[in-house]
Amino acid sequence: MTVSIDKSQYLTREQIKDLDKAGHVIGCHTWDHHDVRFLKEADWYEQLVKPNRMLSDITGNTIRYFAYPYGSWNSNAIQQLKTNAYEMAFQLNGPYDAGNPIFTVRRISVDGRWNRTALMKAVSQFNVH
Repeated sequence: MTVSIDKSQYLTREQIKDLDKAGHVIGCHTWDHHDVRFLKEADWYEQLVKPNRMLSDITGNTIRYFAYPYGSWNSNAIQQLKTNAYEMAFQLNGPYDAGNPIFTVRRISVDGRWNRTALMKAVSQFNVH
């Protein structure tokens, strides 16, 4: 979430630039971690456009990807992402949208204490559909 950039215990603009230069893909996660299922029309600019522009200004690149806060989404969120030129979005463990699967790509949260065996077990149980 971009509201945290340059704050104590969060990434700085320089760290984000360095990650980008090192080849990492920088994506958006809203301005301040609101659940997109409950956003009103007036909220979309603040939660999608503003953070996208900020990250684009920092990296010099187009920000194409979005991760839903809490992994939660709905059809209105997908439409808003499309309207605002996002190309892909990531959720956690909910259903995927058959009509827009690229906007409901599944991901997993990796516990920092996992070893290779634990990671491989989680991945092997990962169900795309």
